[in-house]
Amino acid sequence: MLDAGPLIALDRREPNAWSFVEIAARRKTDVIVPAPVLAQVWRGSRSAPLAIALRGINVLSMDEAVAKRAGELCAASETRDIVDATVVAMAIARGFDILTADLDDIRKLVSASARRVRVIVL
Repeated sequence: MLDAGPLIALDRREPNAWSFVEIAARRKTDVIVPAPVLAQVWRGSRSAPLAIALRGINVLSMDEAVAKRAGELCAASETRDIVDATVVAMAIARGFDILTADLDDIRKLVSASARRVRVIVL
């Protein structure tokens, strides 16, 4: 599961982000992004490289249970970043690893969850 950092890196055509997506495709591993993360990063026609990358990325909607869990994580971690909280809540609910460029915020939310989530830094 990607947070905003890897999507921004894809949009900026950063090779390490593109390599990750290409390797995942070769391994037939799903690359997932929560819809709120896409909303945070998407800038319309200026996001042409990201639009290309999205062809190989599954965008997941947020359901009520994940929304509530994200809110609880914000409260428990004393953070206001609901989008990062959504990433962590969805990763927990679905058993996904998280790929991030912002280890500190994600780690704080994972710690507040008291659950094990593998966090990988891009």
